[in-house]
Formats: sequence, structure tokens, C-alpha cells
Amino acid sequence: NNGLYDELQGKVSELYKIGDCVKPRKALDATREGAELALKV
Repeated sequence: NNGLYDELQGKVSELYKIGDCVKPRKALDATREGAELALKV
């Protein structure tokens, strides 16, 4: 579901899609993706 992403796009300086917003996967994949993004920002 991209509803929140679509609503915030253009209203905040940085916005990223991660986890099931990108595509359905395992929870471990979403957790890893979130941790990797946190290290970048």
C-alpha cells in the first residue's frame, strides 16, 4: 500500500519506500532494509 508514501511525496525533504511497500517479502527483509536505510540517513 503506497497511500502514505503518495500522500507525503513532495511534502517532506526525504522520503523512502522500504519493506512491503516495495514488494511483499519476509519481515527479516524489511528489517534489514530499514536498518540499512537508517545507516545512510
